[in-house]
Amino acid sequence: MLNRTIIDSRILLDNIRKIKERIPDNTKIAAIIKGDAYGHGLKIISGILDREENVDMFVTASFREALYLYKENISKPTLILGRESVRDIENELKKLDENRRNYLMEKIIFSVYSGSGLSDFEKLCRYGEVKVHLRLDFESGIKGFDRADFEANIYRLEENHGVRITGLYAHIYSAYGDVQDKAFAEIQSYDRVFKALKEEIRRKLTIHLYSSALCCQYPQYAYDMVRIGALMYGIGKQGEKNRPDVKGIISIYGTVLKTAFIGPDSQTDYSGKLPDNVRKVALMSFGSWDLPFFLTCKNPVVRIRGRLFNVVGEPCMDSCLVDITGADDITEFDDTEIIGDHPGIRFDDWINRTGLDFGNCQTLFAGIGRVPKYYIDEQGNVIYE
Repeated sequence: MLNRTIIDSRILLDNIRKIKERIPDNTKIAAIIKGDAYGHGLKIISGILDREENVDMFVTASFREALYLYKENISKPTLILGRESVRDIENELKKLDENRRNYLMEKIIFSVYSGSGLSDFEKLCRYGEVKVHLRLDFESGIKGFDRADFEANIYRLEENHGVRITGLYAHIYSAYGDVQDKAFAEIQSYDRVFKALKEEIRRKLTIHLYSSALCCQYPQYAYDMVRIGALMYGIGKQGEKNRPDVKGIISIYGTVLKTAFIGPDSQTDYSGKLPDNVRKVALMSFGSWDLPFFLTCKNPVVRIRGRLFNVVGEPCMDSCLVDITGADDITEFDDTEIIGDHPGIRFDDWINRTGLDFGNCQTLFAGIGRVPKYYIDEQGNVIYE
């Protein structure tokens, strides 16, 4: 196989156990698998995590993602983060037989962003009880209930008109910046609201504020559940404050297709000209369609025969060139490693080259959908997607 991605589920599960050790004993883990499990492959990753005792719930971005999970016979419940159109949900539910529809309604938890949205979800009650978590956004009000809307609807926590409120949550965006005082102030703001709830109501709710950026900080505010995405996959910068010693679970490989010496005026790609000191290049089997963020960032490199080489020129859709001037041992069909556990091609290195911050660094994997995936399962067996 010319291009391939190898994903080690043993490291994934070890990462989860390390995270579990850093949060309070009674705090559950919700595994975020939106965006094709951050590019790692939704089908296989969800199956592996469905068997993992330390994972209590899945989190997706959309109803369609959740629908796919249960077509694959996933057993754990799923929280949908996105604001969904009730009409679109109903159209999908109508396509299912009664048994499948009932099972889906039992497992799925919808996010509601406003009081009007809460009323809208009552239309789904004809298909059974609807479970929802209220998403709060006291900071801006755009991605959830603002404070006034929540206070106007707080009475509904005690009522059940077919829509049962089973949780409250927020996303602390300020936790992804350098001003942690602001994040802590937001946390305390929500904490005052949660502490004001009647005890009998509080017992019925799952409360969660933390995502990967905060899950191991301020444990007193971890509440009932943390939502773990990037950290679970080992994505992010090593050495960050309070970060568990998690590791990347993915390695990406390509292949040398051909090597050649080139003349000073040779046009080898769309850019028209390579750097003057390039005299020999290797044609690689991957291009901008496979790895857009990797290949178009500042000074991309690859690893061949244990050494780092620069990607040069402008990558094409299906291939790119690597400067191998002076490296006469590189031959056709040599393996080329783009990301892996080696200096220069670790995830940290790629974050530094792209300039992406922690909140967006997972987009590095946005283009690897067509790269074939191989998985190492819990027993060390290799599974092809």
